[in-house]
Amino acid sequence: VVARHTADDLKHEKEEAQERAKQEKAMRAQEARLKASEKMLARASQLISLGEREKAKKLLAMIPSVENNGMIISIAMQFARVGAKREVMKMLRNVKKPNVSEALSLKLLRGKLPRGAKAIRGVPPKAACGLAMVAAQALDLKRYAEAESLSQAIRKTSPGCVLAWETEIRSLSELKAPNKTLKARVEAALKVVGNTGSIHQIASEIYRSSGESLRSIEEAVLAARANPKEPGRLEGLARVMSEDPAVLLSYLEKIIKQEFKGNAAFVRDFAIGIAYHLAHRYGESQKYLLPLERVFRSTPILKVYLALNEFNLGAKKQAAKRLKKARVKTEHDIELY
Repeated sequence: VVARHTADDLKHEKEEAQERAKQEKAMRAQEARLKASEKMLARASQLISLGEREKAKKLLAMIPSVENNGMIISIAMQFARVGAKREVMKMLRNVKKPNVSEALSLKLLRGKLPRGAKAIRGVPPKAACGLAMVAAQALDLKRYAEAESLSQAIRKTSPGCVLAWETEIRSLSELKAPNKTLKARVEAALKVVGNTGSIHQIASEIYRSSGESLRSIEEAVLAARANPKEPGRLEGLARVMSEDPAVLLSYLEKIIKQEFKGNAAFVRDFAIGIAYHLAHRYGESQKYLLPLERVFRSTPILKVYLALNEFNLGAKKQAAKRLKKARVKTEHDIELY
């Protein structure tokens, strides 16, 4: 026997379908607002890094309101970076029922973080790494002592926390710690999380500042291999390669004969191309760099070196045309211009 739907049943089903459609529409609208907010927030952060503080502040004020604690705190963070305290406090009033990490971010933005282990008291070791973002926020706000204290407490509790190591070492560097201290800390990080590109990049910067060119290049290559499309990786490699021509030449002789695959091969060819450019061998440089355009289409530094090679080879119009395509997108690109 098949049950027949009554008029009331059909009406009820129609109302349920309409309610579901209404909820789905509201959810899609909320997701769209969140995505739009994320894009605007990312652009505002870039503008701040590029020194365009007033433009960033105006863009932040235009971000649609969202009921998402993480996004609210992120917007407040960028307002804090441009010194807009009133806007920070206004944003924070919208945070509802913060979790442990969000509560710590609120303490950072409203006043001062508890020192070291006090900040993570009662937090299980497995959850400690989740608080490293707050230490990174303190670093972004140039509150280096607080960033160093919190990140060190976190990595002691959770030794595999990459972000905590990164933040601690960068904070120590900003606090003008001696090179000996920085190298000891980065070597400790390499032993624990040494397969991480970001740690290799920090190591490259530290060894560069201490005048150890070969080690700096080696670390920069490892950082680039991990993710060559990560902003700053190829730029960092090109930067350290220009420091010491003699060391660069010996390193080039070492890697040019080796066989690599994947990212390692791309980075090797990029390094060789840059090396030939620095040696004023522009035609040979182009042979290595031009094929990489298919891989690194949106990487400004590659376009810049290709343009410089073209300029030196007499193709000035082509060089100018290529440079127009190399747009500044992040703080890593500023020095190219």
